[in-house]
Amino acid sequence: MSLIDFANETASESPAPGGGSVSAYVGALGISLATMVANLSSHKKGWDDRWKEFSGWADKGQVIKKNLIALVDEDTRAFNQIMNAFGLTKRAQMQRKRIVPMLFKRLQKMQLKFP
Repeated sequence: MSLIDFANETASESPAPGGGSVSAYVGALGISLATMVANLSSHKKGWDDRWKEFSGWADKGQVIKKNLIALVDEDTRAFNQIMNAFGLTKRAQMQRKRIVPMLFKRLQKMQLKFP
């Protein structure tokens, strides 16, 4: 999905993507800027002795960015599953009582993995 499509979908009546997905994407943009600074700094004249340090930060930034981008879609999928569970028919009340707590546990386990 393009950035324009993502913004339009977020602004629509659709409940997803929502706050979790948008937050993950904003985090990805933030770490992308930090990674850019690390990359630029690693090649800055006079900082040759710090090349490995800045390169290390740039590598960590790429990993964090990748994880945050994955969380954009994961949050939307998890939210949609919860909404589907709440939409179960009355006949499926017992199933709902089993599924909803399981989905909330899954959401709680979603986390950013730092390098």
